[in-house]
Amino acid sequence: MFRKGPILFFILLVAYTASATPRSVEWDFNYILDTYQVSTPSVSKTLSIGSLMTSGEVTSGEHRYHMSAQGAHSNGSPSEVAQDIQILSNIDMEGEETLKIYELYYSYQIQDFELSLGWQDLSNHFNRLAASELLIHSSFGTSADLGNTGFYGPSIYPFPGFGLKANHRINEKYQLRFAISDPLNPQSFRSRSLQSQVNIDPDNYFAIFEIKKSVTNYQWNMGAWTYRAEASSFLDFQQSGIYFDWEYYIARWTPFAKIGLANKRPLRVHQSWVLGLKRSQVFNSRDWISIGIVIAPIDQQETHEKVFEVLYKRQLAKGLAALLSFQSIEQAFFSQQRAQALTLRIEIGKALFL
Repeated sequence: MFRKGPILFFILLVAYTASATPRSVEWDFNYILDTYQVSTPSVSKTLSIGSLMTSGEVTSGEHRYHMSAQGAHSNGSPSEVAQDIQILSNIDMEGEETLKIYELYYSYQIQDFELSLGWQDLSNHFNRLAASELLIHSSFGTSADLGNTGFYGPSIYPFPGFGLKANHRINEKYQLRFAISDPLNPQSFRSRSLQSQVNIDPDNYFAIFEIKKSVTNYQWNMGAWTYRAEASSFLDFQQSGIYFDWEYYIARWTPFAKIGLANKRPLRVHQSWVLGLKRSQVFNSRDWISIGIVIAPIDQQETHEKVFEVLYKRQLAKGLAALLSFQSIEQAFFSQQRAQALTLRIEIGKALFL
């Protein structure tokens, strides 16, 4: 977990600023419980993962303070059974149980420009499409080539990094975003807390730039990123890439696509091709169905790990939803076999308790 010093300083800074100017306080809560049945030609296992995320935000004039905490429990990682490289669950913590401060950052906003400093999960801000994120497989969120880079990921879930993020809203349609962060260094990795220490090093960084266009009936993102981390005097890792995301709204239908390209590195995804379709109000006004396909070529071997997922989501009550997902993974990278996963997900949100 974080040391007490930064947290105490953050709390005192919030209290000082909030006491001097008008303020608003927001709180959010989300708990996800997944049950997986993962099968391969040689093994079949039932696993579960629970993930709790709670966050609070204080806004005082131009100042905004964000702090979140995460708790997770599981009896194993579904991807350890499936032997895939892309990670079949977007809440997988690699089988670890943890309770930690997750994000802690300060933002300052002047009109349409905002600057944020602190521990941040960049997957909350870059390379995102609302339609594709309904699916459970990780590559429908952060593209496989971007999420798979580095030693333990580029300052995204479940390893947020310390850094600086800037956001500029040009007009009602366009936004520019940029971030640079300190990627998780293997020497500072602690498996029980999954938390990195702040260790600013000019030879270790992750930087990303994105332009986003959002109008009434469609959205697209276009971005570029680079990652460098020096694990030792004889091992230097560097990878860069570009991506394009697109979704279009047609009544109750939302087709979407994501393309990611990166330079080739051993045991790394260098391309990601995503195509999918989401539909709302299938049987009533409170359900959704989504279908998605991922093709991800990997390193110099030209292995193509392919994923197909179909998902149905039903809103059971305010703050309570259930999802049923089926995934088929062809040529799972580490086994070169087929894997299948049936997932039942229960989501509980803040609204259930208010």
